[in-house]
Amino acid sequence: MRHGRIFDLALMIVAVMGMAGRVRADDSAEFFHSQVEPILRRHCYECHSHASGQMENGLALDWKSGWTTGGKRGPAIIPEKPEESLLIRAVEHRDPDLKMPEEKLAQAEIDVLIQWVRQGAFDDRVAAPQGPPTDDWWSLKPLVAPPVPGEGTLHPIDAFIGVKLAESALSPSPEATPRERIRRLYFDLTGLPPAPDEVARFEADPSEAAYLQLVDQLLASPRYGERWARHWFDTIHFADSHGYEHDVGRDHAWPYRDYVIDALNTDRPWATFIRQQLAVDQFEPESGHLIPALGFLGAGTFDYSTYATGPVTFDYLDRDDMLTQTMAAFVSTTLISSIRSPRRITTLCKPCSRASSKGTSAMTLIRGSMLSGRG
Repeated sequence: MRHGRIFDLALMIVAVMGMAGRVRADDSAEFFHSQVEPILRRHCYECHSHASGQMENGLALDWKSGWTTGGKRGPAIIPEKPEESLLIRAVEHRDPDLKMPEEKLAQAEIDVLIQWVRQGAFDDRVAAPQGPPTDDWWSLKPLVAPPVPGEGTLHPIDAFIGVKLAESALSPSPEATPRERIRRLYFDLTGLPPAPDEVARFEADPSEAAYLQLVDQLLASPRYGERWARHWFDTIHFADSHGYEHDVGRDHAWPYRDYVIDALNTDRPWATFIRQQLAVDQFEPESGHLIPALGFLGAGTFDYSTYATGPVTFDYLDRDDMLTQTMAAFVSTTLISSIRSPRRITTLCKPCSRASSKGTSAMTLIRGSMLSGRG
């Protein structure tokens, strides 16, 4: 009987300890999800998560494996040892070379993280997080030609417009007169009005053959490239001056301007147009006459005040502007970057930095000869 009572008592102790363990685990889970994870999400995920596509220095904080493995500096957290954990050192800004995020957290948030680590750093996020979607956005999907509505008697554009007009119970506008057609064509392709005698000539023969001949004539005109180059210059915020309050003129901006006009007038392939503007000195090193294409890299504004008073800040802002301009112009996509994180900008600019060290940098060419200071 005595041995039986001892065995029963042992079972009760084990059961009580198990219940206590579950309570502690439940408390730890509640504390992590209600207190710790929101702090990480607000302040760390922007630079250290799969969803943002950014894991600076190889560190991910959106799952347990991320901080146990750590990044280039090693594990970010040593459970029960906040004083030895890199994450705590970073948020406390104890190390001048390790301050994350750049704006220090509130002390109450730091205390929560310290308590979490001291209690063992409970983290049940064991499933691999999902990265950012790569093909759900409309602009990233392949182009698909939709079937043209109707019986093929109209121009495809008119056919699609006709469907929408019918859905809204609207009627199409009256057909343009010959005078309206030639004026629209001239303004669209050259930005200039037709001469009166040209209008009269087209009014006398408004046939489709005469119209198509007029289209070819205007596409072959130098005015066509001058007109449509302006749209490209708007895209890359090109100007003949630096902008800002000083707005100093750029005496050597015209070679790039003429390059773009010539590219349009000679119907240069789009892929070639891109490569020449980004790195013609690398893609076509023998084509010295195309060096003005690199003016794309220096087309934006140049803040003389910041350049003179804060050269380091200016350098980061200037690189950020180049990256934003390149991605927006060629990919129609913005970068996940921030001027608050200059290290990130520097990392993205490493190809430019490497080229600089070899003395073949497009930036060097721009600074030296094209835009009089804009790098």
